[in-house]
Amino acid sequence: MTANQLATHVPDLVMGANQLKSLPRSQKFDGVLMFADISGFTALTERYSMSSRNSSSGAEKLSAALNSYIGEIVENIIGSEGDILKFAGDAFLALWKLQRDSLDYTLMRVIKCGLRIQERCDNRETEVGVKLRVKLGVSIGPVRVTTVGNEESRHYVLSGQAVDDANKAEKFATSGSLVLSPKTWAYTPEHQLFEYRMLEDRRHVSVLSIVAQPIETVGANVDPSYGNQYSRNQKDSGGNLTAGQSVTVIRLSCSAPASTDEHHADAVGRERSWAFRSSTDDEKARLRLYIIKPVLQKIDDDLPLEYLSEMRQVSIVFINLVVSSSDHESEKRNLHTAFNVVYDDMKEFQGCLNKVFMFDKGCTFLAIFGLPGYKHEDDCARALQCSYRLLEHLKVTPNVTQASIGVTTGSTFCGVIGHIHRHEYTVIGRKVNMAARLMMHYSGRVSCDPETFHHSKLPRHFFRELPHKEMKGVRNAGVIQEFVQGEESETVTGNTVPEFDYPLLGRDKEMGTFLNELGMIREHKERGEHRRVIVFDGQAGIGKTRMLDAVIKKAAIEDNLVISSALTMTDANVPYYTVKRLVTVLLQMEDCASHVEREHALLEHIQNEALREDLCLLNDLFVLKLPTNPRFLNMTSEQRIRELHNLIAKIVHQFTLHQCVIFAVDDAHFIDPDSWGFLIDFAADSSAVCVLTMRPFKPDKPPCIAAHRVLSHQNTLHIKLGSLRSSEMASLACQLLDVVRVPQDLVGILQKKSHGIASWCEQLVQELMAVNQLMIVPEGSKQAAVADDEASHITPSVTVLQKSKESSANGGTTGAGRSRRSSVDSGSPMFQVPQLATHMLDQLREMQEEGLQDDDIDEDEEPNMVCVVASGIKLADLQIPDSMTGMMLARIDHMKPSEQMLVKCAAVLGLTFTRHMLEIIVPNTTSWKIRRLLHILMKGGVFECATYHLTIHGLSYGVNQRIASSVSSHFGTLGHGNRLTAGIICHCPKTAIQESDVEVPTGSSYMFMTDCSHLRFTSAFMQETAYGLFLSEQRRKLHRQAAEYLESQAHKCTPCGGGDFLPGSHQYLEETKITTKKTREETTRSKQSLKPDKVKDITTGENHSHNGRSARQVTFDKNRGETENYVQDHTDNMMNTIKKSIRRRSVAFVAPHGENESHVVLNDDEGSDEEDNPSIAPIKYHQSRRATLTIRKGSLDNNLSVISFGEIYESPIANRSASPSTLDLERMDLRECRCADVLNTVYPQLVRHWRAACYTVKTVHFLSEAGSAAVTTGNHLQALSYLHEATSMIKDVDSGHNPLADDPATAVTIDRQERAKIQSTMGQALFKMGRLDESMPHFNQALKLLGNRQPSSRAGAHFKLLIEGVRQLFHVWFPERAIGNASKRIQYIEQARCLSNMWHSYNRQPDSLRCLLAATQQVNLAEKADEDLHELISAYNNIIASCQMRKWISTGDHYEQVAMKRCIDSPVGVGPDDLITIGQLYKESMRVRLGNGRIQGALDTGYSALKITEKIHDIDLQMQTLPLLAHALLLDGRIAQCVEMLGKLSYAAMEEEDAQARAAYYYGCLDLILEAGFALESHQSCVDFATMVTADSSYSVDTTPRYYLTACLALWYMRKDRVDLAKQWLATCEEAAPSSRLPNMTTVRAEFKILECRLLAYYHALKAKRDTARVKTPVKKMLKKLKKHTSRFPGLLPRYLHMTAYMHKLNGSDSNARSDLLNCIQTSLKNGNRNEASWAEHSQSVWFDPTHPMTQDEFWQRSTEEDLDWHVASTLEPDIIKFTLPAPK
Repeated sequence: MTANQLATHVPDLVMGANQLKSLPRSQKFDGVLMFADISGFTALTERYSMSSRNSSSGAEKLSAALNSYIGEIVENIIGSEGDILKFAGDAFLALWKLQRDSLDYTLMRVIKCGLRIQERCDNRETEVGVKLRVKLGVSIGPVRVTTVGNEESRHYVLSGQAVDDANKAEKFATSGSLVLSPKTWAYTPEHQLFEYRMLEDRRHVSVLSIVAQPIETVGANVDPSYGNQYSRNQKDSGGNLTAGQSVTVIRLSCSAPASTDEHHADAVGRERSWAFRSSTDDEKARLRLYIIKPVLQKIDDDLPLEYLSEMRQVSIVFINLVVSSSDHESEKRNLHTAFNVVYDDMKEFQGCLNKVFMFDKGCTFLAIFGLPGYKHEDDCARALQCSYRLLEHLKVTPNVTQASIGVTTGSTFCGVIGHIHRHEYTVIGRKVNMAARLMMHYSGRVSCDPETFHHSKLPRHFFRELPHKEMKGVRNAGVIQEFVQGEESETVTGNTVPEFDYPLLGRDKEMGTFLNELGMIREHKERGEHRRVIVFDGQAGIGKTRMLDAVIKKAAIEDNLVISSALTMTDANVPYYTVKRLVTVLLQMEDCASHVEREHALLEHIQNEALREDLCLLNDLFVLKLPTNPRFLNMTSEQRIRELHNLIAKIVHQFTLHQCVIFAVDDAHFIDPDSWGFLIDFAADSSAVCVLTMRPFKPDKPPCIAAHRVLSHQNTLHIKLGSLRSSEMASLACQLLDVVRVPQDLVGILQKKSHGIASWCEQLVQELMAVNQLMIVPEGSKQAAVADDEASHITPSVTVLQKSKESSANGGTTGAGRSRRSSVDSGSPMFQVPQLATHMLDQLREMQEEGLQDDDIDEDEEPNMVCVVASGIKLADLQIPDSMTGMMLARIDHMKPSEQMLVKCAAVLGLTFTRHMLEIIVPNTTSWKIRRLLHILMKGGVFECATYHLTIHGLSYGVNQRIASSVSSHFGTLGHGNRLTAGIICHCPKTAIQESDVEVPTGSSYMFMTDCSHLRFTSAFMQETAYGLFLSEQRRKLHRQAAEYLESQAHKCTPCGGGDFLPGSHQYLEETKITTKKTREETTRSKQSLKPDKVKDITTGENHSHNGRSARQVTFDKNRGETENYVQDHTDNMMNTIKKSIRRRSVAFVAPHGENESHVVLNDDEGSDEEDNPSIAPIKYHQSRRATLTIRKGSLDNNLSVISFGEIYESPIANRSASPSTLDLERMDLRECRCADVLNTVYPQLVRHWRAACYTVKTVHFLSEAGSAAVTTGNHLQALSYLHEATSMIKDVDSGHNPLADDPATAVTIDRQERAKIQSTMGQALFKMGRLDESMPHFNQALKLLGNRQPSSRAGAHFKLLIEGVRQLFHVWFPERAIGNASKRIQYIEQARCLSNMWHSYNRQPDSLRCLLAATQQVNLAEKADEDLHELISAYNNIIASCQMRKWISTGDHYEQVAMKRCIDSPVGVGPDDLITIGQLYKESMRVRLGNGRIQGALDTGYSALKITEKIHDIDLQMQTLPLLAHALLLDGRIAQCVEMLGKLSYAAMEEEDAQARAAYYYGCLDLILEAGFALESHQSCVDFATMVTADSSYSVDTTPRYYLTACLALWYMRKDRVDLAKQWLATCEEAAPSSRLPNMTTVRAEFKILECRLLAYYHALKAKRDTARVKTPVKKMLKKLKKHTSRFPGLLPRYLHMTAYMHKLNGSDSNARSDLLNCIQTSLKNGNRNEASWAEHSQSVWFDPTHPMTQDEFWQRSTEEDLDWHVASTLEPDIIKFTLPAPK
């Protein structure tokens, strides 16, 4: 007999129910329930899972063990006529329905079954040593079964008193026991037949066995109130068992069993009848709804269900709901509603809902992510996001009062368990148990384990650390996180606003004012009567940041969204910094590294389509690449700025629709001028408020106009922060020290000296701690007792020392504990985390020696700490400074001279600095000494590590671990302001001791050197004070040294090949003489000599020799006795300038390589100092490897066109005279480019340092460079801001006023070249912003300044073109005389660059005349400069494209060959930049050759360009090359290679999410369908994509993709004779026609497809004998138009001839048709266009060969109808799958 596969997965209860009733439905009956819980399954699962890692049999053995054990238990239950209702992991529930006359009989069968299970199955040994045990709980009573679900899935839920009683009885049971609920025992007949034991509650009974004879139960002492409290009130309850007050229990007769073995008999041979009943199709369909999808897939495939059993990495989701219901009907409806909410969310995120239970604690759902068929790489993230979405939905679901979700991830047994006739799919493992525990212990939230947190890869600020809780059965749970993605009340910070643990002191009045304003927002936000800007004003150190933190917390409690950011001095000089920071946090783009990620985050938040169309305005602000809205193209700058302001205001309004948004900015006096205007936009919304903290502006530095408008507005409220009251000093000191009491003398000093300034108190206490005059000891220690005897102490109120609940166990400094405030990474510190200093460990060691016993410290309780005065110290006798500055000066005075110099030099670099820069500017020292001094100063709390992830170094000094750990724990809980006890905290990697620039003296201890590469001052006051100690001249000199060092870092990163960002830019710095009249002192200093030395990369911390670029080490003659006047007295020994560290152009040398080829040798070994100096390095006689780049002639023509890469081995002796090269192709990888980091960090710092050094010329130059850097990274608004500042400074210089008053030059002149560069960069920024009309005047002005005035009229343009043409002819005829004056070489290059920008602008318009003029001038100038290969190739690229515009084919070919020849003839070789440029050249050459019809030549250059892109990993260039190469291969008939190129293009487009590349991929797919008759992507996929393109705004500016795709689809439908659809697509195509007067080749190819559509329409008109004039006329016009285009693109001539032949054929002119077809075939074969030749031959055969097989004509129709796969098509002859152009008979 064959079992019904579906029936084995559902209980008899479902099989026998009426499935036709509507949902939800329920049934109620009386029954006996047995709840079985098996222990040992989890351990067994882990044992076998470990085994499965080493062999494939682990999961199989586990499945066999589980099913063997559970199967035996289930067989006993089935044998006793029980029904297995549910399996739930290692537990299951069984049911025996009760009949009115069988109560006693059924109860006896259940008890017998339970005893039999315990006898046979308890204490079962397994082969891996795990013992399996089972405990059983039995209950009796009414059971309600509710069926919920929908048309896709159904579940049944059991509820009622019996279910709760069974669960409770199981909890009373122990392994091996059978426990009956009180009610069950009351109904059990003949108690004397059982051996039993009453349990501790005196109600539940554990049945031990059945005896042959009745026995007297001794000491049972059954509670008399039980057993009499149940009655069978059949009249009232319809036979149901109810609890009542009647005491009568009527028993049916039940004879005693004859023997003790009788209870085994009823289990033998009984089968489950429902498992063998056949089902109709409708019944099967209904049963399928109860079975999980992965199981159904196996059943449908007729596969054994054992295949589903496996150890699998899954995410487990347990959901618990508390549903309030007044009666059973409402419970049924509420449960049904909740189920559908859960199911819908699970379905959306591809989770599988496995089980639904209901117990006394609510309804529980079990879902699984990652099951077979539903596996995703981001299952952890899906589980969390689904859970969060579900929690939000359940919160608004009626009658759901509470929802809790636990999520875990790990290896879990997933499979079908049970009996062969009754089994279910379930999951077993520790992670399943843990998820259930999390659900119950962390109510009302989504909690997850550390594995889910880690593997989700979601931003850290989406999580919040939860407090640790002990959970039954869960060991080493780790840090439990709450998932809070999208939580609207979550507070997010911008930069580093610290979070304080202790309550705010002495600000009740100020806080009350703020809360009053906050209340007015809620009450009057519609009327907008509240304040829009709240400013907390106060002097430095008064406590503004502390106040802002309290405001943020209060606002968050009131359910407001708080976006906050802290600013520093350097932020004030970065344009748009503040607005970018705040909006970035608001839109959750902080963790987005690429523009693609930022765009996704932006579009996720902005759903309004009208707003989405305007988001392109954010491109320049946030470096995005969203498509430009055409309506912005013709706007002026002022109009665009207004639109940008309006857009940001609307974005803010999107968030304020749901809650109030508070923008909190700390140190708002550092807001940059450009951002002040946007604050007005933020505050313009009635539900948005800006909260600022700021110092008063200085008289000599008033606020900008926008800031004045904000601060003086009537809706701005100023709250003045005054000093703290003296009564708060004791509390403040305890908070700072994190102690419970402090010495009274200390409080007295604070009250007398601090003037209520909190920072002064902090610095004083820190100073006293640093010199060991104050100590922190455990309360109750001997030192504490002695201190209490010697002096009195003050203990503040407990409330002021109560830490915030948000503080984590280790001080709230871990990632999740700070996630509410973190915008970038919750692991990043909000402040310096205080830990135990080294000297305090020494104190603890002494305390232990003096008698502090282990018993004094409770391991489980953190001891209170107290502050005491060190022995022999009297605070009253100490000299305490009266001011904050005095405090800082006193602290600096106490330092050693070397430490003082280090602190002061660091202050020049700023609040945050790098160790490598510090090593450059600190005089007369070594790197080792600086690192040792930094270690001391970090230990003293002056500096701290500026890296984001913190850990403790060096806490294992041999101290008693219990003492060390207890004190470490104590100081680990300190909040902000407790830096005074800080040790050295760093997570920087250890620097190798063998660093070439670190000479460690013999016997030194390396462990006392810091490894931090980035550091910062712990106190801004210390930095400001130390900075002020230098005289102005000293500061300027150090700023200059820092700037000169930074100049050496302004180069490309290693993955880009190194070198200058603009070739020759460092040569400009060296060779351009800036006209200044120097003072005599400066002239004298400039004569000093400099010694090269290695420098370190500021961005990576690595050593770089930079191949010749060096930075001089600055040296000072130190005078230790006169430290304060040190620099001033020894300026003669300070170096005046650091030699510009010019990175030599990486070169490649040409060597002969055969008759028809040359190759460029690329050295693969970097030169070193030892190799350059033979006296140092021994001669090496082994061969060296060099990479080669070979350029050879093409296969079919005599032109250079093919590039290949290889290696050669040469003796170093032969090459010792050659200059080494560093063009290492293996290291060049543009995917790993870090140049943006250099551009965004180094150049703004250069501006700051040169401005502070008061060098006007340098400042203007680097403002220009910073503008260029910003343009390169896409920060165009920043670029314009820098450039406008440079222009403003130039205007001041021209008016005779030096903008930098202390400039050492008596007269400053900014040369014309610098001015021209600024204008050119302005034009470039405006051009990239799409403002063509505004960019052109800047380009013209730049060229005018360089002496190259451009004509304004077309006649003038023609005349100038004539002159430049003559010059070019002169260069061609006399190349040796073409090189210009070497002194003007940089000027030539600058003009060429500017003309290149103009060419791109003219090409966009397009204007072929001016394009040709600009390109010709660029070529002439680049050839004059001669040595700059980059500019040469760029110029040749432009003139080749211009020649194609003008239809000068041969001239373009000439320049192509000249350009390729220059690649191997360049006197300076090929550098990394040049290699990229060569790739662009070959890509452009392929495009031109393809347009000219030289298919094989196009393939040669195309493959060469592809080789370069793959070698250097230039993805952008690759995406431009692949579509052209794929098209060339298609024309050549090389189908497999074409498909390969399209596959690469598809992958690159998806990786980069490039819309244009994605469209190009579908171009190729449609071309394959139309030209070759087979599908790479199905026709429907192409239709879907084209439909998307027509609606996507990404293609609204450049409509070429729309035009081409719709033309292809119109042709496809026309070929299929689906004329109506063809007309629809043709109409869409015409709407998308590009407006350019000079269409590109893709547009012309699309027009040929439209021509074919019209010719086919003409054919249909002829066939239908309709009037053809209306159809024929547009065809003639198109033929005439396309004939002109073929003169520009001769490669399309074969297609034109083919279409002309078809036109003649339709007109009945067979002779002309034959002639055109013959010309088409000949031209195609000449060009190498095999595809067109094959199609023309096919047409010739069809039209004129009567023997042509007509069945072949239908092959294209059949193949395209079936989407013939390209693998099949590639095996066929190319002329077989050709569309037949139909001709009239």
